[in-house]
Amino acid sequence: MIRIEADDSFHPGGRSKNDGGRPLNGGWKVAMTVVVFALLAGFCVLIWMQSMPVTAPPMQGFFFDESTGQSVVRNSDAVPPLPNAAGELTIVRAYYFTCGGVDQKWVGYLGKIDTAAQAQVAADLAARRGKVSAMNMGPPNSFRDHLLIRHPEKGSPWVHASSAEGQALIAGLKCPDGSASRISPVTPDEP
Repeated sequence: MIRIEADDSFHPGGRSKNDGGRPLNGGWKVAMTVVVFALLAGFCVLIWMQSMPVTAPPMQGFFFDESTGQSVVRNSDAVPPLPNAAGELTIVRAYYFTCGGVDQKWVGYLGKIDTAAQAQVAADLAARRGKVSAMNMGPPNSFRDHLLIRHPEKGSPWVHASSAEGQALIAGLKCPDGSASRISPVTPDEP
């Protein structure tokens, strides 16, 4: 018959009957302490990095001087109409598009902010300047709500972009060859 006896050489508390009552090696406690502190430090660094604002380089936008017919590139946070060299408010945003390639860009429509809302829109843009987040993509609502647009032809009327006329202008964009299937917006920041 096989006889099995209980091994009483290990006792809770880390002491062994066979080691003269000395504690077992405490290296695992040190290792566990190092791991816990490393995890806490990593978590703190992650929280700190998340709280730091991420700044983006300023984006550029196309603008058009209605008095000279010249296109210019400026900071996209500029709220048109902007003053020209003579101080007249003739510089407006130019929304360029392409039909398959950046080399073939054309002005789809011009845009400016209703003069009554320019200060509010400028403040909204300034508050968001340089901050990047999913909630911060595109212009603020105040910009969209007060955007006036028109055809690039001289003398065409300004209409609110959100009006039926404005939506028809945007929806009716056509490439110079008459097609509308490959239209995409272009910014000066694109290569």
